[in-house]
Amino acid sequence: MDGFVDLFTDLIADAGIPQEFIFRKRAVELPGFFRPTKEWDLLVVKERTLIAAIEAKSQVGPSFGNNFNNRTEEAMGSALDLWTAFRERAFLNST
Repeated sequence: MDGFVDLFTDLIADAGIPQEFIFRKRAVELPGFFRPTKEWDLLVVKERTLIAAIEAKSQVGPSFGNNFNNRTEEAMGSALDLWTAFRERAFLNST
């Protein structure tokens, strides 16, 4: 998955976000609402404001349908957790 995260990093940098605002493999935890923290593959934080949170997941295995369902549930759960934490002001600049 590192190749995809590299690609996302390059695309974000090409869009004009300086590398100093792109975080990988360090400082990639955000507060959650249903869990204390969630670790992401890539975060973009500029001037203490969250711009993007990206998590890459693989889609392999003998049971494509089951794997697809599991990845979908994970994506929806992560999105709900992040949005609820934002709404409940777990982030510094939440409004």
